[in-house]
Amino acid sequence: MFEDALAELLGYVVGLGSFFLFTPIAVRLVLQKSADGLTMTTWWFHLCSYTFADIYAYRHDYPLSTYVESLICTVQVATILFLTAHYQRLLHKDAFRIRFLAYLITSYVLLFHGPKDVIALGQLAVAIFTSSALIPQFLLNHKRQSAGDYSPITAGLAVVGCAIRLFTTAKLADSDALLLFSFGTGLTLNVLLITQIVYLGVRVEGKSLRDVLIADLSSGDGSGRDDDDDDGDGNIEDDGDGNIGDNDGDSGSDVLMTASSGTPGHHPAVDLAASIAESVIATNIRQSNRILFGDDGHDRIDVERGRTAGIRQRSRNDGEEDAAAAAAVDDLSMPLLDSSSN
Repeated sequence: MFEDALAELLGYVVGLGSFFLFTPIAVRLVLQKSADGLTMTTWWFHLCSYTFADIYAYRHDYPLSTYVESLICTVQVATILFLTAHYQRLLHKDAFRIRFLAYLITSYVLLFHGPKDVIALGQLAVAIFTSSALIPQFLLNHKRQSAGDYSPITAGLAVVGCAIRLFTTAKLADSDALLLFSFGTGLTLNVLLITQIVYLGVRVEGKSLRDVLIADLSSGDGSGRDDDDDDGDGNIEDDGDGNIGDNDGDSGSDVLMTASSGTPGHHPAVDLAASIAESVIATNIRQSNRILFGDDGHDRIDVERGRTAGIRQRSRNDGEEDAAAAAAVDDLSMPLLDSSSN
């Protein structure tokens, strides 16, 4: 009796602690306004895993204390999924909407109409999802050789929660084999993930252990990645805005400001030359996209002319030397624009 009461109490303690399981990640996303260090795949897996666990426990009439944290985590994971989609500019894409609609329909059918045998297979899928959900994060961290944006606090709390759940499952859920397997694999993978985060943060990035463990409280990006890495795979794609490496999303103002004012520690002429080269490269990329995909680029040409005019105006304000550099912009950019228009 004492062990059962203790197991029930610990179950609700885990539920209370689960409020802080994924919250650090959500807070970090909002503070840094970027999700480049996260993968959508991980959070889709997390959402499906927790949802299947909710359905399985509900349909088997297990005590609420045995899965209360799963319900709470489902809401948190869904929130992070939407935040990640928002910051990676995927929220309004058809692919995301179709997947989420399919998730809602499947969940409804299983919760109210799914046979228990199918639910059991769903719980087995949870175990597989649990084993798979963190793998993309492992690969992303390894590829970038960075601790990434997955919260070490989240991983640590998951370790503690899974350990407690192994005990409560044995006492309150008749040692359900599928649940034991799910929590066991979750415990193992989260231990491995937090180990990787600490190793890459301390040994590769040169951070202190304290800085790695409290990274969730930092408002900086820290990833050094470009916002044109839309799919979180570490590769820079041209998203059609004409700016490669425009991290503040202001449609090229970084290039203009660098050209006009110079970067501290560099000669303004060098910065302007770099800006010219970037403008030419971006123009060539857009021209190639129009040729390959038949994209109508007239509006972008007008925008490019506006940017060139902006560079020219700022250069005039800085003196005759910069005005000569602005003429070089015309010589390099306008032939490409004219050829695109034709």
